Parts: sequence; structure tokens; C-alpha cells
Amino acid sequence: MMYTPSFLKVKETLRKPILEYIKKYQSVNAIAIHKYIEQLTNTNPELYKLIHFSYSYPYSDQVSEVLTDLIRHCIIRETNEGYSLTSHGESLIK
Repeated sequence: MMYTPSFLKVKETLRKPILEYIKKYQSVNAIAIHKYIEQLTNTNPELYKLIHFSYSYPYSDQVSEVLTDLIRHCIIRETNEGYSLTSHGESLIK
């Protein structure tokens, strides 16, 4: 993963909404996260203008890259049920 200026901007934009969404539901699968971010993109296109989704499925490479980055930094973990917050992730959104 390349930490380009555009990725850092996408990460800055998506990090808080993703973490709050996971906190709300405790365990969330990737499809639900993608759909949630797509809804945010539709309601506030100016804020989420860097986020692009495929036409056939609510999937975004940018969202997937941010999820991977959050796992690498031990902010979220991937379980059989989906993504959940680590104790570090919980401390970041209190």
C-alpha cells in the first residue's frame, strides 16, 4: 500500500465514519461498510468526492484500502462475523 497524499486524504475522510459505524453495530461485515460509505457519498458528495464505487456492486477500492490500513495499525480486527474495534480503536473514538 502506498501512502500517497490522495490516500492520506481518503483515510482522513473515512476513518471516523467507519470507526463510528463499527462501534454502533460492534461487528460489521465489509459489504455493510461499503454500503454505508456509499450512502454517505450520496448524501454529501462534496465531502466524499474522492471515493469511487464500482457500478455493479457497492464496492470501493479506497474503502478496502482504509480497512486494510486500520487492521495494520491495530485499530480494527477482522473476525468471522466481520470487522470489530480493538481496544486501541475504541480509545480513538471515545
